[in-house]
Amino acid sequence: MLIVVCLFGFVDMTGDENMTKKKREELNWGHWIAGQSGVVSFAVADPGTAKTVSHEQHARDTEKEFIGIELSTQVPEDIGGYPKLSELKHGDHVHEVMRMVPMESLVKASLQPTVVLMDEFGSIAPGMQAAALGLICKGLGPQSTIYAAGNPGGSAANGCDLTPPMVNRMHIAEWQIDTDGHDEGMSNGLVFPPPSAPVVPRNFMDYFPQWGSQIVSFLKTMPGLRQELPDKAENRCKPWPSLRSWTNLGKCLAGASSVDASIKTRNGLILGNVGEATGKQFIKYLELNELPNPEDILRDPSQINNIKRSDLVTTIMGTIMKNVQDDNTPDRWEALKDIVEVIHKKNEEQATSMYSVIESLKPSNYTARVRTGAWREMAQTLADSVTTGGDK
Repeated sequence: MLIVVCLFGFVDMTGDENMTKKKREELNWGHWIAGQSGVVSFAVADPGTAKTVSHEQHARDTEKEFIGIELSTQVPEDIGGYPKLSELKHGDHVHEVMRMVPMESLVKASLQPTVVLMDEFGSIAPGMQAAALGLICKGLGPQSTIYAAGNPGGSAANGCDLTPPMVNRMHIAEWQIDTDGHDEGMSNGLVFPPPSAPVVPRNFMDYFPQWGSQIVSFLKTMPGLRQELPDKAENRCKPWPSLRSWTNLGKCLAGASSVDASIKTRNGLILGNVGEATGKQFIKYLELNELPNPEDILRDPSQINNIKRSDLVTTIMGTIMKNVQDDNTPDRWEALKDIVEVIHKKNEEQATSMYSVIESLKPSNYTARVRTGAWREMAQTLADSVTTGGDK
């Protein structure tokens, strides 16, 4: 029987307590975002810090089943699978084949939406690490999310370091203790507020091109950080940059943008995927090349001028168009056209390439505002190109 005990998190408050709510509302967001973005996140903290019960609550919040696996009490075959003879039909022939079938709970998790928590992750022997690595590599399908939790090496029973292939596939998160939530529960008859975890939408990868472009631009200026296995053995059990971890970071940052996470949360995702030394350099790069918030540009189209590189203009315009499509009011659509007119002053060809897509987004039953100048010029340019093409 699963017994749910105290849950730490934030609770809705008013008045002077709003500052407390604000401080807590992105607690451990990086961990939740990474997991939902397809990157297994390992929450590291001392025992008794509400890691397990927080994952149970997260499963309820996302309407999924919860499966907790205490890895220290399992054998590798529970995760990797036991050999089972089964029949495979090929044409008119039936062949007997040996399949590896894991524990029943993992089979169920592959068939229904589930939050799987691999607990005591810092206390597993090499054989179990190999089995867990297989699960991380294969996943459980798009419906299910895999997380890991455990104690630091100094406080974990039989603590051991993760292998480089394992850590390079994961986001490593330092679990943040919700002391405010604990204080509230202790003062309120052990009624603890639930943890706050963002729900990453299914279309979060729409934000990936924005971050993929930033990562590529950074790596072109710092090619040595594309793939850098640490020289010292003790650093290989910590996040380090590789083609895989940069790709994972792009997914995590896309997930962060989809829930409008703070810069602090974003920076934590960076450090947890590519490591502290490399991550700090990438954070500094982003600070120097920071893209404005897409919604800010919609409110003030002149902000598009703050982006100097044309490739980043194209990238953020894709995000802005997606935002307008999701919330397509006449005012937002007209603002989108205003932005393109600003772009037209610097790059006519780039602005004109966006014209047809934006016209296709016009809200139904809305009569567009009559425009002169750049918008009309773009319309004429496209009309002339069609006529010229027809004459040919």
